[in-house]
Amino acid sequence: MKVIFNDLEEMAIQDWGFVDNRLNIKTLVDTNLLRTFFTDEKKTRKMTIVGDDEKETIINGYTEFYSLEEYTGKIYGVNMYKPAETPEAQAYVLNDMLKLAKMQAQALDDTSSLQVVNLYDDWQQDKDYKKGDKVRHFGDLYKCLQDHNALPNWSPNDAHSLWAKVLPGQNGEIGEWEQPNASNTYSKGDRVTHNGKTWESMVDKNGWEPGGAGVYETIWKEIKQ
Repeated sequence: MKVIFNDLEEMAIQDWGFVDNRLNIKTLVDTNLLRTFFTDEKKTRKMTIVGDDEKETIINGYTEFYSLEEYTGKIYGVNMYKPAETPEAQAYVLNDMLKLAKMQAQALDDTSSLQVVNLYDDWQQDKDYKKGDKVRHFGDLYKCLQDHNALPNWSPNDAHSLWAKVLPGQNGEIGEWEQPNASNTYSKGDRVTHNGKTWESMVDKNGWEPGGAGVYETIWKEIKQ
């Protein structure tokens, strides 16, 4: 078995294969010679593997020498990648994708935001926030009500004039009712559980307790399961 490089030089090999997007070639060749051959992008731009059965496999673009491994019997493994597919390159891509997802998440409505809470950064003091920004705080999602610089005692669970918690039941799924304030009341169609029953809000700007005194079906309607 052998590998024929792009410049037609040849090297005997013991085995080869792909592990995900990594090319691994095993050989008995001295490590210094391996580095000389496999770090030459002109040589590795196109490689032809010729098997013991004379079957040829052409490999294009695996020009990124990544590492050497030593196995029993002085067999060495050469690990090659396409430049854009190294673990580091993929990590950069994933990091950029996460940044993009976080930016896009800020434009989501409250219902959609609660589906992807982990995309939002934790609240930080001394940071400038704009109206509409969303953050996590102790696992909950909050929406900024007005522009401000976050002082230490202005955390979302303390500064109700600056932050409104996006409540369970406001994301299209049934959640446990929590007492809202004027900035994060329930909307028509929101569903919650409370005191062992399930309720649907019949109005917007609903801050009443489901099943509470003086609360009629025009405000909260019990949903029979």
